[in-house]
Amino acid sequence: MVDTADAAAVAHELERQLERFRGLTGNDPSHLDSHQHVHREEPVRSIMGRRAKELRVPLRHHGRMRYCGAFYGQRHNGSPMPEAIAPERLARLLAELPEGATELCCHPAARVEAGMAYGPERLREPESLCDPRVRQALERAGIRLCTFTEALAAPATSGHLQHSVEPWALLA
Repeated sequence: MVDTADAAAVAHELERQLERFRGLTGNDPSHLDSHQHVHREEPVRSIMGRRAKELRVPLRHHGRMRYCGAFYGQRHNGSPMPEAIAPERLARLLAELPEGATELCCHPAARVEAGMAYGPERLREPESLCDPRVRQALERAGIRLCTFTEALAAPATSGHLQHSVEPWALLA
């Protein structure tokens, strides 16, 4: 765990994680973000903002890509809210997205460790993401799946342009 008030520790951890990412993928990341959005506060915001600029990649919550965290199956107190990740809810959420770039946050998993926080919800998310009603909602809204890089390469005025944190993305 890194003390987010310690700028030197934050910078070191960011570089460690970038090197780990490159080691696993052979590439630079398509964007930068942080767990629980800690990069929205200083000094993390400035450190990650500078590094994102150097890498020529966006930093979540900054730039033309909107962030949507409404596809999440728990209340603020951690109690389950399965209706928020049901296919019908996701289809409605997609239909209500404004035109432009939107990152749709999701946390799908094929398996989780026993007792994992947000574990049962992670297992339900892929069912909703792959549900035919969601595919129909995408088509009705004129949204197509894409990567973060593809979304940012599209003109800002290209209609619906959506994406997610995981490699599940939307572009129209």
